[in-house]
Amino acid sequence: MTIRITYRTPKIGEHEEGEGKFQQQNFQELTMASDWIVMHIPETERSLIKMWIDDVPITGATLESTLRPLSSTLVDDQ
Repeated sequence: MTIRITYRTPKIGEHEEGEGKFQQQNFQELTMASDWIVMHIPETERSLIKMWIDDVPITGATLESTLRPLSSTLVDDQ
C-alpha cells in the first residue's frame, strides 16, 4: 500500500523558504501517515491536506477520520 499526501507547509519553525508552499509526503502505512499529520500539521491547516491510497483519492468522511489521532497514539505508558 502506498499513501501519498499533499499539504501546505505550516508558517512556523525555522525554514522560512518553504512556508505556505505545498509539499508531498509518502508513507507505507496509514497509521504512519496519520501519526505524521497529527505531529507536523496544525489542526487549522489539515483541511488543505489531500490524500491518495494506491493512487485512489481519499475524500470526505474517510479523509476526516484519517486525520484524527489513532487510538494507538493515545495510549499512555503506565
